[in-house]
Amino acid sequence: MKLKNIFFSALSINNFFVMLKKSYLRFFDKKNSISIQELKSWLDKNTTSIEKFCSDLDRNLWQETEKETKKINEYASLKLKDIKFDLGGSAQIELIYFLTRYLKPKIVFETGVAAGFSSASILEALNKNDFGILYSSDFPYFRLPDPISLIGVVVPEKIKKRWKLYTKGDSKNVSDIKKIITEINLFHYDSDKSYFARKKTFDSLSNYFSNNCFIVMDDVDDNTFFYDFVNSKSFNDEWKIFKKGKKWIGLIKKNIK
Repeated sequence: MKLKNIFFSALSINNFFVMLKKSYLRFFDKKNSISIQELKSWLDKNTTSIEKFCSDLDRNLWQETEKETKKINEYASLKLKDIKFDLGGSAQIELIYFLTRYLKPKIVFETGVAAGFSSASILEALNKNDFGILYSSDFPYFRLPDPISLIGVVVPEKIKKRWKLYTKGDSKNVSDIKKIITEINLFHYDSDKSYFARKKTFDSLSNYFSNNCFIVMDDVDDNTFFYDFVNSKSFNDEWKIFKKGKKWIGLIKKNIK
């Protein structure tokens, strides 16, 4: 069944090249600058608590965040209980929800939707703000039947009015979205975790990040991109590292001179 789904997905020229690139990067991605063991040691040494970070910024808003993200998770669990495929988990929706409410951004951009936990948390926060648009980039799980229908499956219909969803893979989606927006106030990267894909996306969007834009990157322990990025000689922004379960999350606050 998986091979059948892959075959029919690959009939689209765009899908074929996205799938080919993903397969290529599994074997030929850029090598890490330090070992994964050294990377995790560095991450551990620099890890702080999401709760402390958010509470220090706004304790009352953090309390709202805990309450609202609990509702998001409960709704998502009900939506997913009859779906037999693993579409990913809730990741760091507390941080994402909090930052969206705290910043009140005009433009939020995320790569990687999957079931839609992060999308739902951003959209719930945007609706509470009564302001802002979410642009989401994704590519279907081509191994699954009818994969387009599964993208963002946990996002309630009533909050989709502020959502612009693109599903042709980051390369095409990012290019298309850049034609519409002039800046990004909050960015969440949770798509292709390869070093090459992260670098390509960041290079492409670097001129769109507004002053005081917050950038959230999932799974920074997968490779050394985040480590190399924040330790580069030209980097002068603020950054934090959080841990959720067995994975690490990177946060950057842009300070544009």
